[in-house]
Parts: sequence; C-alpha cells; structure tokens
Amino acid sequence: MQFLRVLQPKRRVRLTKCAASNMASICATQLRDHATDSLAEGTIPAALDLPSAHTSRDVCIVGAVRTPFGAFQGSLAPLSATHLGSLAIKASLERAGLHPSHVQEVIMGNVISAGLGQAPARQAALGAGLPPTTVCSTVNKVCASGMKAVMLAAQSIQTGTHDIVIAGGMESMSNEVTPVQVPGKQGAMPTPVMTDEALLKVKPDKLRSLPPAFVMEGGTVTAGNSSIIADGAAALVLVSAERASELGLRVLAHIRGYADAAQEPQDFSTSPALAVPIALARARMQQQDVDYWEINQAFSVVDLVNQQLLGLSPDRVNVHGGATALGHPIGASGAAIIVRLLSVLDRHNGKSGVATICNGGGGASAIVLQRTYTAAEGSKTTASCGRHEGSSSSGL
Repeated sequence: MQFLRVLQPKRRVRLTKCAASNMASICATQLRDHATDSLAEGTIPAALDLPSAHTSRDVCIVGAVRTPFGAFQGSLAPLSATHLGSLAIKASLERAGLHPSHVQEVIMGNVISAGLGQAPARQAALGAGLPPTTVCSTVNKVCASGMKAVMLAAQSIQTGTHDIVIAGGMESMSNEVTPVQVPGKQGAMPTPVMTDEALLKVKPDKLRSLPPAFVMEGGTVTAGNSSIIADGAAALVLVSAERASELGLRVLAHIRGYADAAQEPQDFSTSPALAVPIALARARMQQQDVDYWEINQAFSVVDLVNQQLLGLSPDRVNVHGGATALGHPIGASGAAIIVRLLSVLDRHNGKSGVATICNGGGGASAIVLQRTYTAAEGSKTTASCGRHEGSSSSGL
C-alpha cells in the first residue's frame, strides 16, 4: 500500500541481541522519565485522570463485538465499510441488551472513505436501525481511528455530554465475531462468514523465500511478517456507571485511562511505547499492574520492538494472535484489539489490560481496561468471548 511505503523508515540498523537489549533498556528508561517529567510539569491534564473509586461518570463497556476479518478480495469484499459497521453496531447493542433508542451518539473510525459517500458513521448508525436523532461522527486517525473513536466516546461520557455511546471502526480494504451474510451468486442462498480468512491464504513453505518489501538490501520486513490487508468492523457500547446501574447492565470492563503520543513520522513503530506510560499514569496504575497486552502488529517488528522498549513478557502480549495472522482493517483495528483484549482477560482470568496501536504519521494511542466488581452484580464482571466476539475457529 502506498501510504505504508511513504512511512517506512529510510534507514535500518542491524543490532546484535546484546545491543538491542541495551538500546531497549536505555529507551525504556527515557520513556519512563519522559512520562514522569510530563506528570511533574502538569502536561498530563489532571482533569482527564479517571478517579480511583467508582463515580457516576465512570466509563463502562457493556457490549463489544467484531466481525470476522475478510481477506483482501475475499468473502466480505462485496460489502461496504458502512455495511460492515452497521452489522457490528447492531450486534453490539443486541449483546449489551440495549434498544437502539437508548443510544445518544455514535463515533466510528474509518480511513479509506473514498466511494462511501458523506458521513460514513451516520450511514452505519442508520443502517443498524438507530433513530435519526442519534448524533454521529467519523474519525480518521489512520490505524488508530477505531481506538480514538472509543477514547472520544469515553470523553463524551466523562464530561456528562452523553450517557450511552457506541464507538468502533470499519474498513473495507477490498472495495471482536458476529456472522456476516454474504449475498449468494445467481440467486443462491447467502453464505455466513464466521471465521477470519487471512490465514487461509498463507503458504508457510513460501514465507522464508519472500523478498524484503521496503529495504531491498538487508531488509527484514516482508509481506509474510507484515499485517494482512483485510475487511472488517468492530463496535463497543460505552455507558456511564450511573446509567449502567439504572438499566441493570452487565459491565464487561471499565476504561481507566487513555492517551495519544506522537514523534517523527519515520519512527511511528515505537510510538506505542510513548503512549502507554501516559495512559497508565492517567489510570494511576503501574506497568506491573497490567495482566495482558494487545499491541497491534502493523508489522511483526512493531510488536517486538515495543515489547523490548516497555520490558514486557512475550507470553503476556497478543496471546490470541495479532494482525499479522488475523488481518488489519485499518479503520477498525484500534477498536478490534480492545474487543480482543476483553476476550483475553476473560479467558485467562486477567483483571487489567492495555491495548495500544501505532498510526501513520508517527502517532500512537493506548487505552487501559480493568475488570472490577460492581455494586449491581456484587461479583467480578467478565467479557465472554463466545458472547462478545462470536463463534470463530480462530478462537477470537
């Protein structure tokens, strides 16, 4: 894809394992110091910090779903991004147990909007059966669009603007898993798509022979260790704690903190390591408090380098797979990894997690989730993978 070529770093340095470890240690220390200095200088606004105790403006996730990710020109290719978005929005509401009339706002990420017409988020919302009084906005923060949509929805709830907001992302690069009906050919019955398709086209015996994609001499980034172009959508239902209690909703998790960060465009791959410390500081949490991590794999190296920079244990990162295997529908991925994180926390009995994603232009976003006890339920809330990401052979 052309925009990935533009953002690919022009320089590449091959490091020994020892040198890489030393560099990671130095960078991680500098990043922690940067976050600490920012807090001391007041550049991380206290007003955006989420309180340690529950309040009426606490942000609760009560529904989360993603479609399967279709391969480029695969089963989902006939469907537009807004159609996929409608399916995700509708399914998220059904699984949250809410009527469309409850929703006050919809915020959806979308990157490649050419050909969709005006107001993609609005189209997706109306297509899902939401009333015309629902306020809608479309966000484009490249790969982080879906996560930024969730962050903006959280802000809408924290500020008291709205109580029930749906946020997510949608992308059709051909044109957390709810079945998608694809129209049959020549009058045939629609075909349900239940699984991610990207891996179906992979030929393991050819991976080692793939040439470098960007740096021809000595390059290590190939089509085989890069994210797979895909179609898909994801949506989450966010509700204020007060409204969740009034409606008796089952809370999957609370949003404890979030942050954006940016640096030189060519260094986009390490930007998650800048956003994470700020998000954790706003959540009043330490890195050791986090049980599981989702780092979007725009390229496999993004996952690896941020593990090094942050000093993370590999067995706690992307434990259900990443975009290299599952696909990367860029407008949806930021929301989809939040849905996946909910699934991971449930399956592995984790209490807290962080999802982070880099984006073109040198930026990144990060969000902190926590599963907690609620007064209404009196027990730890869970995010059921079967209910909230649907049935899938990929286990996602």
